[in-house]
Amino acid sequence: MASDSLTKAQVNALYYNVVGGDVFFGTEAMASPYTASVARLIAAQAAARGRTHIRILEIGANNCAFACTLLEALRELIVDGDSTLERIDYVAVEFARDSLDAAFQRERADWPKAWAGTPPSGPIGLDDSAAGSPEASRVALVGLLSDPESPQVNLGLVHAEANQFVRETAERFDVAILNELLDDLPCAVHYCDPNGHRHELAAHSHFDGDRWQVRIEATPPAEALVLPPGTITTTSKESTTLVAGLAKLLEAGGLLLAHDYGFPERFAETAQYRAPQETLPDFVSMWFPDGTGAEFPRAAFRVYGNEPKRVIQVTNDVNFSELAEALGRFGRTIVLPHGNSIAYGPNAKGLARGDGVFLSEFGLLPKDADLPELLDLLHRKQRGLRERYISTWSAGVGSVFYDLVFIKDE
Repeated sequence: MASDSLTKAQVNALYYNVVGGDVFFGTEAMASPYTASVARLIAAQAAARGRTHIRILEIGANNCAFACTLLEALRELIVDGDSTLERIDYVAVEFARDSLDAAFQRERADWPKAWAGTPPSGPIGLDDSAAGSPEASRVALVGLLSDPESPQVNLGLVHAEANQFVRETAERFDVAILNELLDDLPCAVHYCDPNGHRHELAAHSHFDGDRWQVRIEATPPAEALVLPPGTITTTSKESTTLVAGLAKLLEAGGLLLAHDYGFPERFAETAQYRAPQETLPDFVSMWFPDGTGAEFPRAAFRVYGNEPKRVIQVTNDVNFSELAEALGRFGRTIVLPHGNSIAYGPNAKGLARGDGVFLSEFGLLPKDADLPELLDLLHRKQRGLRERYISTWSAGVGSVFYDLVFIKDE
């Protein structure tokens, strides 16, 4: 392991490639209410578009646990008569090759047909690599799992970096999914202190053979962003490039679903980031610039770790406003609170339609619901729904889990 300082992108790439295949990447989105909600939304959108054959793309699929859970949820809807889908092709893309290899070995015994590498035919429309590209070897089909019974299901496991896959593929999809991927991607964090002085924050990680030190450094901003005093924002070219690229890959009327933690407006109040991260891995220490006052956003970056492998992951809040802006020329974007506090927080009341959160509005969606009408309503009222959730369920703190729902124009 290199002893030099690593950027956020470098330390995260190291983390996933070291632990891939050995660690189950549990995310908040893996909770069953979420997969059931996504399944109902996908099935309803397919019905509204008159589709019985859909193609789903997941970027950052890790060990394909979410993919398999979602496919099972869709099967249950079909068996129960709540969906008329006849065929589902699912492409699971992951950067950590070992995670895909482990997923293929885990799942292959449970599928009627399984091919390692290139199958004899292409039911998901992917070759072993993206031919004709100078970087084709970086996009490879690891394996294909297929069930020809009704509904026909094909699950392709593809090794690729996120934006590389989006650039290289010639395929088109009905649904694209990002689960807690964007918080991992490179980004710039901008902070304006109470005196109006602007700073750009970056995390640099150093390993000395036993411990990691994560240094949060503040420098004059490279770009002239105007921030109100006492606010913070993030900007990520990699994230906006990715979501815009995915929008281009979607068929007309297709969905992009992104689940992550972050803030919904352009700027967030610094106050919610002042307290240091409550728990850190035992082998990690944090360093902040000298002379920073109590208002400095010490929790602008979050650090997680795997002690047996002695590697760490650095994340930060996602700027959902920036994503919505990047998607604006392709269709409509709705950003809703996830609703986990309503579903299973300390004061949980149970989910109900009309809550204005993702888990309620789509998890409880009846078979005969008018989905276009619901999407129009949520699009119009989304800001008020977010403010209500933050006030009622988050003690005024706007940094919570959100779900972005993008619908491509017809």
